[in-house]
Amino acid sequence: MFQFYEKVLHMDVESSFPSSRELPGYFVGVAHNVGDKLTFKILTDDTERIICRSVVCSATDALTSNRRVSFDP
Repeated sequence: MFQFYEKVLHMDVESSFPSSRELPGYFVGVAHNVGDKLTFKILTDDTERIICRSVVCSATDALTSNRRVSFDP
């Protein structure tokens, strides 16, 4: 699972090759009334809106990090 405000990468369904399909965001909770039980609330890094996504991975793991995605300072 994720910790509150942990850096995560969520899938962007509108992106296509060659750009990355992962976008940066922050984990803010579990979406209880949307999707299945593994749907999470993500605060997006670019628009600063809360969205619900089920395809989420941690951005803090050095072995699986996406080097093409960067977080705004």
